[in-house]
Amino acid sequence: MKKILLFILIIFVLLLGRCRYKSNDIRKNHVKLIGIKIPKEAETLELNDSHGGFHGDGVYYEEIQLEKEIVNEFASNALEKVGWRKLPMSKELHKLIFGERTVDYSYGGRGEMIPNYIKHGIFYYKDKKTSSFSDDSVNLYDSSHNFIFSILDFETGKLYILEFDS
Repeated sequence: MKKILLFILIIFVLLLGRCRYKSNDIRKNHVKLIGIKIPKEAETLELNDSHGGFHGDGVYYEEIQLEKEIVNEFASNALEKVGWRKLPMSKELHKLIFGERTVDYSYGGRGEMIPNYIKHGIFYYKDKKTSSFSDDSVNLYDSSHNFIFSILDFETGKLYILEFDS
């Protein structure tokens, strides 16, 4: 009986350590992706990662809720980092992320999970192929897109992170 309890305790400790390690790993991933730590008080609302396919292609998407009290502080800190800017973004980047549909033309965006109505906030863009942070260098007609995009909506306090690799 003691051996069974000891075994269960060991499994529990290992699982607890794994959960803590995974949580720290995700927090380190934020810095790698968007260059800034996410506050501990923030809550992840959605997390999907389809990477792991051929050559690591896939989409990483995370939606994070920041508390209203820390949105301004987070935004101030982010704007001090490379790649973060105030909205609006360039028309080309907007089309890459959200797509564009007209009577004669349709271009499907890469960030269909991110709301298109955000008007007040900040955004981050990095082209992973060129290591450029300029949203003016977006090439919609490139055969593949590899970029990191993030946007913070000041009104809702939601931070969206998208890593797209094709």
